[in-house]
Amino acid sequence: MKLLTPKFEITRNTLTLPPRSRGRLLLEWTPRDNEGRIIQDQEAKMSFALSAEEAGLVLDQLPENPVEIRRAPQQNPMLTQDPDAVDANQPPQQIDKVCRITPKEAGLVEFKCDFELDGVGAQRPAYGDKSAQGPMAVSVQAGEFQVMREIMRTSLPILVGWQTMVGLSLENFYNMAQLNRQDQPYGGGGSGNSNNNGNNFPYQ
Repeated sequence: MKLLTPKFEITRNTLTLPPRSRGRLLLEWTPRDNEGRIIQDQEAKMSFALSAEEAGLVLDQLPENPVEIRRAPQQNPMLTQDPDAVDANQPPQQIDKVCRITPKEAGLVEFKCDFELDGVGAQRPAYGDKSAQGPMAVSVQAGEFQVMREIMRTSLPILVGWQTMVGLSLENFYNMAQLNRQDQPYGGGGSGNSNNNGNNFPYQ
């Protein structure tokens, strides 16, 4: 699992975070060979990026209930069958990319990713995951899942830009307070908060 940080934009001298530019939590599945060794082929990986709302859904439902998140062709026009993997007499069809997170026995939680067409899995897409062959699944133990839950939970303010915006707001407030302090004569005597020595401070 990786954190994809949000991409802020400046519009009319204002820092903004469009919905399309929010951060994501990237889940990745890496295949292994028959001897259990990781296959060092980037295109063999499968990935699924969770939005803040989808990560919130996982936190709300698991480990009690399963969660299914689907990427439909309407969301990603590149979700099309690999032409080399279908009958030459039939045009490639659009497929769904599916992530299923399912609680299992003994506290295990299974993360599975696949490409499906009308409910049939193991489809091959025609874009970046071309050499990836689904389904891919990995099961994590109860303790591992709790660590993932905590990472998801603490990442939510980062994904939606809240942490950055609050930090910048506090920094701006502090800078303004420092400027106001410099504009005031040393020794106090005016309005506002003062310490025992008469120096004006923005926070007391």
